[in-house]
Amino acid sequence: MPAVRTPQASRSGSTSAGPAAAAAGSRPPTRTQLSSTIRSLDCKALETLLLDAACTHPAVAQSITSHVAAERAAEASKVHDFDHYSKSAWYSLNKEYARMRCSRQFEVGHDVASSIERMFDTMVKQSPAHASYGTKRSAVETMRKICQSIVLADPSELAKVVRNNVYGLGAHMATVLKGFTAQELDRLVTEDGGSWPGKLDEAVKLAESYAIMDDLNEALVIIIAAVRRHRAAANINSNNNNNNSNNNGGGNDGNSNEDLRGEDGIDAQL
Repeated sequence: MPAVRTPQASRSGSTSAGPAAAAAGSRPPTRTQLSSTIRSLDCKALETLLLDAACTHPAVAQSITSHVAAERAAEASKVHDFDHYSKSAWYSLNKEYARMRCSRQFEVGHDVASSIERMFDTMVKQSPAHASYGTKRSAVETMRKICQSIVLADPSELAKVVRNNVYGLGAHMATVLKGFTAQELDRLVTEDGGSWPGKLDEAVKLAESYAIMDDLNEALVIIIAAVRRHRAAANINSNNNNNNSNNNGGGNDGNSNEDLRGEDGIDAQL
């Protein structure tokens, strides 16, 4: 009996499906699949992969640079107002827990201190160097107000606990101030009649009276340097004006530096 030949199609049935299956398996992942995979990566892995892609593909590098530039431009056009933090801190320090017994105030005081530190953390994060002047100014002014409220709070167990358990507030203010440009610092120390340096100095002295928040001096050092630069520039301009005036037969009326007087709290350090 002749042997029955197996049809080629039957014999190679699994092989005939192979190319289709291989093609299906080699399809690139969808956007949804990629999104899910990327979200599963930790930040360090993401940074490494993105850096490798940017170094290998100029288009990726350009896309990243353009995106960051657009984000910073958008941030620079906004002004974040942080004043609600100073109002919230003042209320917590003076009113919210005023009727509690001392033992309970002692417990709550640690929570209030932590809350204030979180406020400062948030202000630092939302006030990077590329933020608008208005945002950075609101941050340092709100920080100054809160520091002053901590020192001047109504006498209570809560206020005492907060004073002894807030850390890094002055360093946070210094961090924001370091993000100011030279022109922005000049504006900060001269606008509103040049009153801000004196207000900061007052807060520093109040803190020193309780031997707390000594890192506020970090911020004050930056402001003193800015005032010195402004005064030096003003003196140069004044001397140039005097020389021009003398050359033209005029004289000095003695008022060219009048706008720089009035920072009573820091003059001794200048």
